[in-house]
Amino acid sequence: MKRLFTFGCSFTYYGAIPTYPWFLAKNFDESYNFGMPGGGNEYVFHSLIEADSQFNLTSDDTVIIVWTGIFRIDMPRKQPIDNNYNYIWEGNGDWEYYQGKLTQIKQFYTEDFLIHKTFNYIAMAKRYLEAKKINYKFSSIYDLRIESHPLANEIYDDNFIEKMGLVRYIIEYNQPRIAKNIPVFSGHPSFSVQYKFAKLFAKSLSIALPDEVDEWRKLEETIHIEQNVYDRYEVIKKHPLYNKVYENLVRRYNIDNYHRIFPNFFKFNKESSNLYKQILLDVFA
Repeated sequence: MKRLFTFGCSFTYYGAIPTYPWFLAKNFDESYNFGMPGGGNEYVFHSLIEADSQFNLTSDDTVIIVWTGIFRIDMPRKQPIDNNYNYIWEGNGDWEYYQGKLTQIKQFYTEDFLIHKTFNYIAMAKRYLEAKKINYKFSSIYDLRIESHPLANEIYDDNFIEKMGLVRYIIEYNQPRIAKNIPVFSGHPSFSVQYKFAKLFAKSLSIALPDEVDEWRKLEETIHIEQNVYDRYEVIKKHPLYNKVYENLVRRYNIDNYHRIFPNFFKFNKESSNLYKQILLDVFA
């Protein structure tokens, strides 16, 4: 069985907005998305280990990790996801978003430490996957390269896709539209930009992916901005096809007798992106 496991922040999973794993799922029997909006690299690393513990990753599996911002703080929060009130990860994005608490945070974290921690996580994930002979590809939302770092040469090999970071694709897409006063998605990738990400990974993995960039661009131009999707999310969830798009598996974790920190994850199928496209076409017709 061919399985895909993806890890990252909102570039990997962004709720109602289709992201690159939705499109790549066409090529796999099962696809599990562990992305979390606002998540940092600590969450990403630990969710990889949890995924292996739960699903026993093998050499038949494919792992994609899009590493996120260095200055993110991940915290476990107590949530009523089961009778034991187990913990679930919470991420609030880069540390400047911690309103009124940045001074306190900097008492415990330094920039040098967070940089070094991220490089350690990337290197350990790489070594872990290679030791298990698991096919993998890395990328990052920002350009994380620091040539002077002792782990830089090990990390940035042929398995690291788009070393300059994926954010530049958003900038290239948005700039000409902003100049023409055309509505754009926010700092997150639009549908067609996410599809370009999927094409990048598909090429690096030597798998075929239909060229649907123009179809998704036409749809996003109909919707205008991502907020319109969330404004109509309740309507989207009532669509008869919605329950076939993905399955939230967080509640299906095997519960132990001790507290665990659960990562967020969703299961997609080969038709998830096609089904969701039809829902959006129906809702925004």
